[in-house]
Amino acid sequence: MKISFPPIFFTFLCSILFPLYVQAEERTWRDALLCLLPSESRLQEWKLDAAPQMAVGLDLFKLINGGAEIYVQEGFKKAILASYSNSKGKMINLEIFEMNSSESARNVYKKKIGKQGKKVPIGDDALLEDYYINFRKGRFQVTLSGDDSEEKTVRMLLDMAHMVARKIHSMP
Repeated sequence: MKISFPPIFFTFLCSILFPLYVQAEERTWRDALLCLLPSESRLQEWKLDAAPQMAVGLDLFKLINGGAEIYVQEGFKKAILASYSNSKGKMINLEIFEMNSSESARNVYKKKIGKQGKKVPIGDDALLEDYYINFRKGRFQVTLSGDDSEEKTVRMLLDMAHMVARKIHSMP
């Protein structure tokens, strides 16, 4: 005995299952990005200032008005941006961009760095300039910026960069 289902049944089933699949996919990439953020327990007095912001694809234009072109032209996939503050009111901004390939990340990195700065041993390439650091690791381009170039701020920028680079390294 052969059982057949009317086409409306498959349409109904797909209308239920597809949104669940999309939600699960979105949750997966969001969780993967959140895992790249440094753990607050390792950041001493620095805490997340607000919920991190995320973007995928062309939604990056909504997230970073005026700065998205460089990433999209080179093959942007997704990003997470987070701000941290300490008890003295100082801020550190962290931007993690996942690109389509390590070559894409390298191209963005080259466009983001200046001619001055100090090479530091983080990821595949890293340059510390005044109060910010850019580095790339695999298919990721990361920028951290602080309020000033005081020694404590720069030390925290470097510590956070190392934490993020280690988390990227452990990703599949």
